[in-house]
Amino acid sequence: MFFRLVVFLFLISCNSPENKKKSKDNEALKKESNLKSINRNDPESLYKNVQNSIKKNDHLSAINGLEMLLDIDPDNIKFYLEISEVYFDHLQAKETYLSFSTDSSRKQYFEDCLWKVNNYLQTGVSLDPENYKTFFLIGKSYLLRGENEDAIKNFNKSLKIEFDQEETHMLLGFAYKAVKKYNDAIFCFKNAVNIEPQYFEAHMQLAEIFNFLDDEIAVVHYENALKLEPDNKLALFGKAWFYHKQKEWDQAIESYYNLLDVDYTHADANYNLGSIHLELKNYDMARNHFADVISTYSEHYKAYYAKGHCNEVLGNVKQAEVDYKRAIEIYPGYKNALEALRRLQNNNKKYNK
Repeated sequence: MFFRLVVFLFLISCNSPENKKKSKDNEALKKESNLKSINRNDPESLYKNVQNSIKKNDHLSAINGLEMLLDIDPDNIKFYLEISEVYFDHLQAKETYLSFSTDSSRKQYFEDCLWKVNNYLQTGVSLDPENYKTFFLIGKSYLLRGENEDAIKNFNKSLKIEFDQEETHMLLGFAYKAVKKYNDAIFCFKNAVNIEPQYFEAHMQLAEIFNFLDDEIAVVHYENALKLEPDNKLALFGKAWFYHKQKEWDQAIESYYNLLDVDYTHADANYNLGSIHLELKNYDMARNHFADVISTYSEHYKAYYAKGHCNEVLGNVKQAEVDYKRAIEIYPGYKNALEALRRLQNNNKKYNK
């Protein structure tokens, strides 16, 4: 999530948001005019055009086409469901995020789109009050707005009509997790796995909750997830971190090294390995891992501080001072480094002359 946000900010800084938005608006108008050129008496061709747009992730064109189809056939619930799903895809697309110059304008646009979706879905309920997919999508809309209790209510309505929906159980679990009803969330994620045993994300959610609760069954769920995606870095790190928290050092070290086999530049794995070796007083090993962190992430002030501590313990006072100073240079308010440097200089007055 952090990496994606950095990429978004970088792209925004390199492109004029106003120009991008204008070109995007012009493109949308062109697509709409192209759709209108299709004979409105030929909805079958229009629907095929919409499906092609969806396959190409051309959301705006698909939305325009579905709006036309709703004008032609306002009682067809399929179109209300499809336009809602396309709106969800549109709001989650990177291009949509990048088309706004400010957070406030982006937020307003998202709220406007979700309001439209809600209207479409409420019409869908009036057309078919027993359609489980409608309530699923309403629940998803509330979840995206952070209105978790309403999301829970509608997901449960959907499941009451049709229980075997792994995605609905999954999102219901997210909503329960958001309101800290962890037992309910666990129940939902287990339902998702029971319906679809290959559901990687459900296994991961179970692992993360049990990790948070310090329950050793977390390891079982991480291993289940890793059977599906053996090189998944989140699962590998989560398993290692569980062992780390429990101070089961051998298992933690082995698990972190399994992660480094997949990504030897993983800064968190190297930093945590350094921390473990520091705890075990293996200062040479710890220093090596902190150096590996720095080689990947040169602004990691905590790694500089920890490396400096190792150097100080090992008697390399001059390098320890360099490391502490570098940590302070990156983060001038870092108390640990400031205190360590002051102590180092007071204890080595001859060195400072």
